[in-house]
Parts: sequence; structure tokens; C-alpha cells
Amino acid sequence: MENAYTAEQSVQYRKSRHLQERYQVTDMTIWRWVQNGLLAKPLYINRQRYWTEDQLSEFEARMATEAA
Repeated sequence: MENAYTAEQSVQYRKSRHLQERYQVTDMTIWRWVQNGLLAKPLYINRQRYWTEDQLSEFEARMATEAA
């Protein structure tokens, strides 16, 4: 039987600092995006917030369709 973990792709997590640099916004803006449901809720590890690349791709697609 194949191990389910090895069959999955490795997931890349990004800290809030990465999002601030990527989107040129402040931490407060990221917080507002989460509160307004625009950005998925983060995973918390030792008080650090993390988002997956998939979550960021979905967010970017959502923002692109709203801007159009």
C-alpha cells in the first residue's frame, strides 16, 4: 500500500511578512482581508501566521475577477 504522505505534493507555506512584500501592503491590510473573507484564515504555528501557495493563488484569482 502506498503511503498517502508521499503521494501528496509538498505544501509551501508563506509567512505574513512574505505577503506584505508580495502585495506591498501592511499587516493591518492582511488582517482586514482575512476579516472580510477575501483571504483564507491562516494556519497559526507558534504565533506565526502561514498561508499555503494554493490559498494565495485563490486569493489572487478572486482579486483579479473583482478588479475586472
